[in-house]
Amino acid sequence: MSVWRASLVLVIALAMLVMLPLSGCDDLGIGAGETEEKDPIVLGDEQWQTMWINNAIIGFIIEHGYGYPVKVETLTSPVAQESLESGDIHVKSEVWQAQVRDWWEGALDDGTVLDMGPILESTAQGWYVPRYVIEGDEERDVEPEAPGLESVFDLEDYVEVFPSETDAEQGELLSGIAQWEETLLVNEVKLHAYGLEDDFEAKELGSAAGLDSAIAGAYERGEPILAYYWEPTWLLGAYDMVRLEEPEYDQDVWDQIMLAIDGEIEFAEVEEACAYDDVPVATGVHAGLEERAPEVVEFLRDMKVGTDAMNEVAAYLELEEKDPEEGALWYFENFEDDWRDWLPENVEQNVEDALQDEGIDVGQ
Repeated sequence: MSVWRASLVLVIALAMLVMLPLSGCDDLGIGAGETEEKDPIVLGDEQWQTMWINNAIIGFIIEHGYGYPVKVETLTSPVAQESLESGDIHVKSEVWQAQVRDWWEGALDDGTVLDMGPILESTAQGWYVPRYVIEGDEERDVEPEAPGLESVFDLEDYVEVFPSETDAEQGELLSGIAQWEETLLVNEVKLHAYGLEDDFEAKELGSAAGLDSAIAGAYERGEPILAYYWEPTWLLGAYDMVRLEEPEYDQDVWDQIMLAIDGEIEFAEVEEACAYDDVPVATGVHAGLEERAPEVVEFLRDMKVGTDAMNEVAAYLELEEKDPEEGALWYFENFEDDWRDWLPENVEQNVEDALQDEGIDVGQ
């Protein structure tokens, strides 16, 4: 054999040797895509409990099931809406459609945001009081202070039952937290429409935890309190609260409320108000994510945590003093049949392995 031919054989042999590890990746169980560094998927956090839980469930699956890094950005609801459209965040796990109807429909029509369908199938929002305010509580020796209170229109007869901290002649409605701009404005408009603007002042809290603490503290002391709240939540699962009656949801009436919020008419011009529309809570995704991570978008379309399950997880967090990440692990352990249905077999196995590492024993 000539020196030239021998050299050629040696070069080919070396080339084949170098290529062996690459061609053998599948045999080792390593997919080529898994060796590549992936850009993070960013979840928006608007600072309420069910969103924390849903983000923890979503984040665990995306990170351990699909191999993407996950980041969580804390922002106000209006900024979250803008950020989802721009792609600064990729997932808004909870879109309460009744409160952001115009933005939601506009973003979907523009094609900047994709609707993943309902993550929670039912909701309720409104003004709540503890049941003992109306009926009393014999076990705790609490007398009823507003025995005729059934609807928002009855509140004018019980202003003194819910005294404001700043004005003894006014009542007080805990209206939400500073980050929930639209919720606060809706409640302001409703006070005008229900003829209560001179009787009650709307008070905003600094955080969702602060709102929870104010309601829970009053309840434990047996004191009257009037507050905007919603469900599913741990608090309404733990405490016996009554949602005051309002006129049924009416789209035309709601449109007038939205005009006032948008500044097109004065609050005082809104002569009627109504209850929130009881619509599912959806998950929204930045449209660009479907091209970058179609498998993740497919999972989010299939993900349905459910209202009843969320109530149970939220109660577990509060009663056992756990954080949302621990709540997500509890969900995986106790609702195994549900989350397995969202995932293809290989991703399901990845999640199961990660749960085993966390000490959660799941297995079919």
